[in-house]
Amino acid sequence: MTTTGVGSDVSDEEYVIPTNRKRQKLETSGDVVINSDLPASSHYLETVNVNDLNFDYDKICSVTLSDVNVYCCLCCGKYFQGRSKQSPAYLHSVNNDHHVFINMESLKVFILPENKEICIVENGSSSNSGIKVIDNIRYAIDPKYTLKDLKHPQTVSVTADGKRYSTGFIGLNSYTKNNLINVVFQILSHIPAVRDYYLLEKEKENGNSELSKRFGLIVRKIWSPRLFRNHVAAHEFVVAVEKEKTYSSIFDKMVKTTAISPGKFLDLVLIVLDRQMSKKSKSIFSKTFQGKVQVTSIPLVSQRDEQSNTVQEVPDSSLKRETISRFWNLTLDIPPIATTSSERAEIPQVKLESLLAKYNGITTKTITTASSGNHLVSYKLIKLPHYLIFDICRNAEVATISSKNKYNATVVTFPITLDMSPYFNTPEETLIYDLVSTVKRTSTDSSETDDSLEKHEWTVRLQKDETEWVAISDLIVEQAERELMFLDENYLMVWKRRRV
Repeated sequence: MTTTGVGSDVSDEEYVIPTNRKRQKLETSGDVVINSDLPASSHYLETVNVNDLNFDYDKICSVTLSDVNVYCCLCCGKYFQGRSKQSPAYLHSVNNDHHVFINMESLKVFILPENKEICIVENGSSSNSGIKVIDNIRYAIDPKYTLKDLKHPQTVSVTADGKRYSTGFIGLNSYTKNNLINVVFQILSHIPAVRDYYLLEKEKENGNSELSKRFGLIVRKIWSPRLFRNHVAAHEFVVAVEKEKTYSSIFDKMVKTTAISPGKFLDLVLIVLDRQMSKKSKSIFSKTFQGKVQVTSIPLVSQRDEQSNTVQEVPDSSLKRETISRFWNLTLDIPPIATTSSERAEIPQVKLESLLAKYNGITTKTITTASSGNHLVSYKLIKLPHYLIFDICRNAEVATISSKNKYNATVVTFPITLDMSPYFNTPEETLIYDLVSTVKRTSTDSSETDDSLEKHEWTVRLQKDETEWVAISDLIVEQAERELMFLDENYLMVWKRRRV
């Protein structure tokens, strides 16, 4: 069966590759039949070179710089527009003796300069190498999954050049100064609810934006069992964000600079993706990550102490205000950084449970606002999400700090299993969370005196199974020691709520 799509013409002739062992012919005028028993050389498929193919970057014509009606030359991997006479693709075929092209929208494969389409008739099984290579290329461009694939995933896969890799646990190519976008993709693509939503392409069913679809494409590539090489890139998603007028300036600052914390970056990505979803119902992100916190604020008013004849600020409970706010992550404040060199020589430690006391409804913090002055603020959790994100704040103004000795290297010790009930509105409820991922700071500079974020990259640790953890930093994938993770300078933690 032939199909029509972008870039095809009714008058074009077609090469038909039947997948059974008998010679067939379509009932369409002008069809040319190629038997699957014939060698690939009869339709130029032996010239296809998958080692030169990379579908992770912009599909733009290398001659006209247009992204309309673009074809990829399967012999060299370059992109060209059109396939009619005098088009860039046609001229490339004639001048370079390259003949096999695929349309990047319809995924139809054509022979140039003859301008004939290769069609595969699904009537049986065949070991024909030409059929397999076309199928693998289409899958590399746009991976497809079924419910069966999700229930019975392929855990170990092999690349086109024979390298083994753990499906889903692969590197991401970084093309900017900031590799946080890779960290965010690794975290979100390993949350089962988010992963399955995009593997089954639910974003297309729900009418979500092009940005959400681009995000889903990267997730599907990360979990592909048929990669040409054991890494992919998030380039197309970043480009799609930059094209969104609402978010382009924000992402431009965050993607092209390094002085930004993982928590703030992940928070922004979740907000952007959530807003791009259909408004008919809650998004997969809000269902998975969003919780609620009760914020109690009591203003501080000036009052003169007659005995000491001094002015002091005291809370005015009559002006107490309680509000309910939604959150994507919980910010945890590290104790102030040491100021003297002798104090800084010893790296302090603090327990995660001590930082979480901020949310017990009793601990207060003084907040200053330009409009209403000082307030005593306390927080109490009233709804916890399925996945809880902790943003460990090591700098009060992390996005603007670039000078030396500003970074707080306090070690945060934490368990693998966490009881959140002491910080919840109803403490008698069992709320056990298990650690599933962390993000640590990784130095890229030999100097130990520079404590700013400017000279550092990020590594994400992911739980692979009950006993094994994996550390990924861009293209580097290696095993991680779970017992030693708390010794690292962690910035971000993700916890999964245990079903009781």
